[in-house]
Amino acid sequence: MSKRISLICALTGLAAVGRIPFAAIPSVQLTTFFVLISGQVFGPRIGLTVGILSACCSNMLLGQGPWTIYQAIAWGLAGFSAGILGLFLSRQAISGKFFRLAGIGHAFLWGFGFGWITNLWHFYAFVYPHNWHTWMAVCLTSLPFDAAHAFTNLVAFTVLGPGVVAILNRYQQKLKVLMM
Repeated sequence: MSKRISLICALTGLAAVGRIPFAAIPSVQLTTFFVLISGQVFGPRIGLTVGILSACCSNMLLGQGPWTIYQAIAWGLAGFSAGILGLFLSRQAISGKFFRLAGIGHAFLWGFGFGWITNLWHFYAFVYPHNWHTWMAVCLTSLPFDAAHAFTNLVAFTVLGPGVVAILNRYQQKLKVLMM
């Protein structure tokens, strides 16, 4: 149990700090990358936990607000879905190349999914009337930022992904941290 708690703390710390170097560039950050990798390697529960805690911890440095709960939901769902994808692909005995491509595609999609979930707080707080047309206007307005997030995820998974996954898999094997 203490191994899992320390693992979650370390992964959350990495994910939270992944926003700091790029804070001046909108939507460019490594938090989603670390949350997705956490879920993919260690399972949906650890991915969910790292996602939720990452939003809370990183916003302690960058500012809490009404968006924090939406970020926590979005990153939690991203980590959980990456865990489900990791479990499914590992049980199907799929080759490593397809496994990596599936992770990259999943990360790219979560760049947009994260944006759409966090758009909800803006939509409810600042937009009136609440209808399909205004929702689409909010989503179209955020499209360049969501694309930047998706592209950052794509680059991070392509460049850093194999090395980080290898390190985390080695840690999992060495310390017998079970997927949960």
